[in-house]
Amino acid sequence: MVRVSETILQRCVAKGGVMKGTRVMTFVALWSIAEREEGRELTIEEYLRWSREPRRTVYRRQAEFREVFPEFRTPHPLALVVADQVAALRDRRGRVPESRLLPALSTVSVP
Repeated sequence: MVRVSETILQRCVAKGGVMKGTRVMTFVALWSIAEREEGRELTIEEYLRWSREPRRTVYRRQAEFREVFPEFRTPHPLALVVADQVAALRDRRGRVPESRLLPALSTVSVP
């Protein structure tokens, strides 16, 4: 029997519910964007400076992330997978059509 891997979105919703799961998925996506822009793996403090969100909000998002993904300290491992998926969607100009982004992110598997 073939084992079907769980997607990031499925894990977020299954462990966090729709609202928290959506926030966690958003946190992972934003972390991926931040790492792409910075060109390296980020710490939570570096993400905090990049996001310009209030400190408490960022740490609250990290806590929610760890509830859903206790095996990871930061979203970095998931951000790598998301970045690969998004890179495959880029057109010749390097843009990602918004209409293809969300459906693609909902199929990214948990590593």
